[in-house]
Amino acid sequence: MEAASIPSLLIRLCYSLEHSEMVTIAFLSFSLANASAFFFTILGLRSWICEDGDL
Repeated sequence: MEAASIPSLLIRLCYSLEHSEMVTIAFLSFSLANASAFFFTILGLRSWICEDGDL
């Protein structure tokens, strides 16, 4: 449950700050800089969610 709250917080932040160009640019830069780590985190969460069977 705690692991799933982190990406949803990031998604909420992304949508709530969507109107700020500066934050969007910073977020995109952060995402690009950490693309591989983010990708593997999502893969890990997907396998965890599939194993858990809640979603």
